[in-house]
Amino acid sequence: ADSCLWDGVRCDLAGRVADLDLEDKDFSGELPRTLYMLQHLRSLSLKGNQDLGATEGLPNFMIHMPLLHSINVCGTGYTNR
Repeated sequence: ADSCLWDGVRCDLAGRVADLDLEDKDFSGELPRTLYMLQHLRSLSLKGNQDLGATEGLPNFMIHMPLLHSINVCGTGYTNR
């Protein structure tokens, strides 16, 4: 399946995932380490996933994602960290 066609996924011209809009998807728990594999990710919106990030802060691996410049965590457990 072409992930560029999935809801909330926007890709760059080379077909790499560049933007993820995961607002209000009822995610819970913590961000998976496999997110690090999206090395061309520029923006990530997690807004409104109230049960996401309830036990830990944002994962350390995210500082090693050089193109990631926008993270929206409003309305998640990460906003209280």
